[in-house]
Amino acid sequence: MLDDAVKRGMWDVRNGYEGRELRGKRLGIIGLGAIGRRIAEFAKLLEMDVCYWSRSSRDPNLTWVSLDDLITSSDVIQICVASTPGTRGLIGVDQFARMRPGTLVVNTARGQIVDHGALHRALDSGIVAGYGTDVWEPEPPAADDDLLHHERVVVTPHVAGLTDVTYREICARPAAAAIAILAGEKPDPSCVYESEASP
Repeated sequence: MLDDAVKRGMWDVRNGYEGRELRGKRLGIIGLGAIGRRIAEFAKLLEMDVCYWSRSSRDPNLTWVSLDDLITSSDVIQICVASTPGTRGLIGVDQFARMRPGTLVVNTARGQIVDHGALHRALDSGIVAGYGTDVWEPEPPAADDDLLHHERVVVTPHVAGLTDVTYREICARPAAAAIAILAGEKPDPSCVYESEASP
């Protein structure tokens, strides 16, 4: 990591360093819920070409593509789909085989959506240039999990929703929805989980 190198006095780590420009790259978002939509907004600000796949959501301001087209045409793949029996292992051997060499994959959904064995092989082969995630399967990961220690994997311990603001919202919003229901009012739709909903 560059941060670690600089702190160890290795400023010359910048010699020969070459970053990856996101502008003009295609971002494929799998699942277009609240998180997927927000990521699309950020990506547009970075001048990325954004497409998405979802079984149930549509956005006229974004380009919907089939899952196969998203897999084969994206430079960066962001996984935001809900965890259901139908999405377990959604990204596996076949999907990795069809990705562009050097694809970056980011998982902000659930660990079981990605086949870790297939991911490890895709990282080793260079098909996947890097994997960033805030989730794992299982959680916590085993200390001897080879994938966890892969040089092209960046992982955080499922903390994306644990900020001073979001943690309060996680508690307060469902309570407000319950109060609305008891008062005979409609709750905030984002607080209603439909078990039959598709990604």
